[in-house]
Amino acid sequence: METFSIVVYIVSDEVLRILRSADDPQAQMSDAEVITFALIIAKYFKCNYKISRYFCKKLRLFLNILSNSRLNRRIRRSLGIAGMVFFVF
Repeated sequence: METFSIVVYIVSDEVLRILRSADDPQAQMSDAEVITFALIIAKYFKCNYKISRYFCKKLRLFLNILSNSRLNRRIRRSLGIAGMVFFVF
C-alpha cells in the first residue's frame, strides 16, 4: 500500500505541475494528496472513509487528513482533475 501511494502521489503531482494546476494556499491537503487518498480508498478500503483515514493516520502516509465531509467534498471536486491526471496517458 505504501509503494502504491508513493507512486500515485509522484505521478499525480508531476502531472498537476505540468498542467499548472495551483492549489489553494489555505488547503490542508494538496490536490495530489487528495487524488492519492481517493485511489487508496477505492483500491484497498472499498470506499470506506473512516477506516481508510484511520489506517493512513497510523501509517503516517499524510501529514494532515481532512474530516470525512470535507474530504468527500474535495474528492468530488477533484474528480475532473483526477480524470485529467490518469487518463492523459
